Amino acid sequence: MKTKNQRRINHGEHGGRNVCIFLLLILALTACPTDSGDSTEKPKVKPPATKSLSFGTDCKVTIKSDDKFTTAEWNTLCNKVIAALNAAYTAAPPPSKTQFGNVFGGNGVTIVLVDSLADDKSWEVRVGEFRTLYLKTSSIATAVYGSAVQYMTNSTAGVGKASPAKGGVFLAIQRRTPFLMSDTVTIFGGFYG
Repeated sequence: MKTKNQRRINHGEHGGRNVCIFLLLILALTACPTDSGDSTEKPKVKPPATKSLSFGTDCKVTIKSDDKFTTAEWNTLCNKVIAALNAAYTAAPPPSKTQFGNVFGGNGVTIVLVDSLADDKSWEVRVGEFRTLYLKTSSIATAVYGSAVQYMTNSTAGVGKASPAKGGVFLAIQRRTPFLMSDTVTIFGGFYG
């Protein structure tokens, strides 16, 4: 027969086991990583990236920005700039190809990606900074790089205007007048920009 103290010890052993299980469960829930966003990278200013171009000999450009991006966003933007420059070179006539080679040959050309360039600008070459092209981030695919390269070649300040939005609204109604056997077209004018 067990004494009263022995029964308490036995109950204490079961209680201790429950506490251990409870503590292990809490530890497991707090120590495991979750998909609550803890592992995502926060955007920050990235270090400049120097990239080679597919044309000319030793044609390179350094791309930088003071805006904040994740590593994946930054790599994508840099690759888009390089692809756009290579495509602009390929589409350029021979005299412009020479200018591309002269501007980007060697070192020292910088493209600064800027989110906040004025709305009507896609790129800018500033006075005294003729080896730097300020490029609006949203204009990477649409900028006219040949014009920018000409300004850089001539050491002249210049601005590339952003393309205006295209589109508009017109409504035309055609109806047949049965007794005249002719068509009547009514055009209601709208905005076309």
